[in-house]
Amino acid sequence: MSQKAVFTELLHKYVQNTISKDEFQEFFLLMNQLSAKDLDEAFQQIQGTTPTDTQDLTPSFPSGADHEAKLNQIWNRLEQEAIANNGTPIIPLKRENRFFNYGKWAAIAAVFILVFGIGFHFYNRDTAQPEALAQEEILPAQDESVITLPNGKEIIIKDHIDGVLFADENFKVVKNANDELKIEAVKANESISEVLQYSTVQTSTGGFSSFVLPDGSKVFLSSRSSLKFPTKFATTAREVNLTGEGYFEVEKNPKAPFRVVTENQVVEVLGTHFNVRVYPDEKEQLTTLVEGKVKVSDKRSTDPNEFVILNPGEQATFSNNNLNKRSVETDVVTGWKTNRFIYRNSHLYTVLKDIERWYGVSFTFSTTELPQQYIFGNVSRDVPLDQLLKVISSNTGLKFTTKERRIYVNP
Repeated sequence: MSQKAVFTELLHKYVQNTISKDEFQEFFLLMNQLSAKDLDEAFQQIQGTTPTDTQDLTPSFPSGADHEAKLNQIWNRLEQEAIANNGTPIIPLKRENRFFNYGKWAAIAAVFILVFGIGFHFYNRDTAQPEALAQEEILPAQDESVITLPNGKEIIIKDHIDGVLFADENFKVVKNANDELKIEAVKANESISEVLQYSTVQTSTGGFSSFVLPDGSKVFLSSRSSLKFPTKFATTAREVNLTGEGYFEVEKNPKAPFRVVTENQVVEVLGTHFNVRVYPDEKEQLTTLVEGKVKVSDKRSTDPNEFVILNPGEQATFSNNNLNKRSVETDVVTGWKTNRFIYRNSHLYTVLKDIERWYGVSFTFSTTELPQQYIFGNVSRDVPLDQLLKVISSNTGLKFTTKERRIYVNP
């Protein structure tokens, strides 16, 4: 029996929910080996199949259905199966802009390599040679995030310690049962002066911090980010300064608007949930609204009408001194908050910058410009870097070689 015939039979078993664990391995190995033409023909041969399982995740293929839609149905089902079989599933990256079958099928196969431990390797389809991959196991960088109090005292944030982290005659730093930090000024010190006193939380490479502001608002701070805020807010306004990336859950207070000030813009809200990404080494500054309503304006503009209002699911983009907005999928933007890298049509540059900030590595490129490739994927941020690079290599054609914590990238 030919490989295509075997694959067609296994595909039929898969959609009928009768495929065995051993057959799974052969199924995914074949999907990585067969050509796009063979995969298409296999789909054509199972048109009209009616699955025995009536659950929503089971794909059905009426005659004439689009192959890409069918492929997406199976991809979504496999993602759910991976989640069901592993508390922190690894749904590896896949690249758009490749003829549609191979990129996605290879990525599905990678799910079962990393989640279920099926042992086979990816090969470049053109050369049939193994890709050059990272040789060292690199885990996410150790969190060395720091709180700086108004008096200059620095407190290292330790994940394994809760309760009172620090206390003196002026300030107290407490971590609650939800691992949220709170910085408090002692009452005697608060009554001395109404002058605002500022603290700063700064996350390290591989760092993450969540804390409660003086008004009860919550902030989640991503790696290589910092937030400066007063120990006690003014009565007429609540203002914080952000560099990097933060997610805000703001308590409502119509009498005191909440403002996030960055290098180039101001985000103003009354009470809402939103994400701000303003890394200095990225061209775009992004504000994404999850719920509520926010106003985003150019801090340097003298025109009071130069701003955008965001509704849930919209994102303000500031680039080249232009402020615009667009619709986005908010779970993609905020995936980092739940310890995941989530990408849908994300530029390769964004993916590699996220890797640098989380794993504490740097990429060196053999060419002056990155290829225009866009990544799809849902990846645990706990996965060793070599596994992550293996999947990126498999689906982009890039080759990665690691020397200490520098990664060399070649086409």
